[in-house]
Amino acid sequence: MKSLWIVFAILFLLISTFTAQAQESSDVLAEAFRIVNIRSGPSTEDAVIGQLSPGDIVQVVARNSEDTDWLLIQSDGVTGWVAYFVVSVMGDASNLPIQADAEQALDEDVAPVVIESSVAELSLVSSPTATATTFRRANIRTRPNIDSPVLIVVQRGELLEVIGRSNADNDWLQVDTENGVGWIAYFLVTVDGDLGQLPIISLENIASSGAELNTVNVITRYNANLRASPSLTSTVIRVVPFNAQLVASVRSARGDWIRVTYEGQEGWILAALVSSDTELTLLAPAE
Repeated sequence: MKSLWIVFAILFLLISTFTAQAQESSDVLAEAFRIVNIRSGPSTEDAVIGQLSPGDIVQVVARNSEDTDWLLIQSDGVTGWVAYFVVSVMGDASNLPIQADAEQALDEDVAPVVIESSVAELSLVSSPTATATTFRRANIRTRPNIDSPVLIVVQRGELLEVIGRSNADNDWLQVDTENGVGWIAYFLVTVDGDLGQLPIISLENIASSGAELNTVNVITRYNANLRASPSLTSTVIRVVPFNAQLVASVRSARGDWIRVTYEGQEGWILAALVSSDTELTLLAPAE
């Protein structure tokens, strides 16, 4: 009889623990910083099955691994995956169950560590001034001309946030993508919003001068790691929050990292994680 009571006690503890974890998991929410793709699996290679707009708050039901690189969310009847670093998390993500079939983690090149924010610390993100929807499959390039390398290929119907333009005629639009900031030709998209409110970034005119800049002002597009050196294995000095203003002084030889100053601390940050109305390649390379 005593052994039977022990079994009942163990079962009670297991059920209580499971119930508590389920309650904690159900309280985890995520708020989108920007237009975020919801994917069928935890990888940028998986199909886009929906999108979140800036400021959308959704329920998080699972994570892909102990590292929590991807979150399984539910939004308007769609259940899919979003990258952890493009959202603010409300609640303890470590309590979320790990999805058994979610084995592929986010590429480390674009996945900084993200700090969690309480509801009181979160600020609402305003909707973008303009968005662009692609007519068909289209190339997004690193610079506003057809001879520039292709940054990413997007499919028909993809919604992009427009953050700049090449000139007053809007021949090229600077857009935010999963692979960083790039350029798409105006004739390939339909635009919703006021392009006149966006900055003109005359990259070709600036670059032709051949002059290097001592500093460039940049703004973080995500929560991002400030590192001791330009390497993903370098020590993380601190996490710089989304929408923080930084001053960049030099770049790495390839231009994929920039050295910045934030609140008196200097370190390196991935260039793909910031936006600027100035061409970052105009910064002098680090010696």
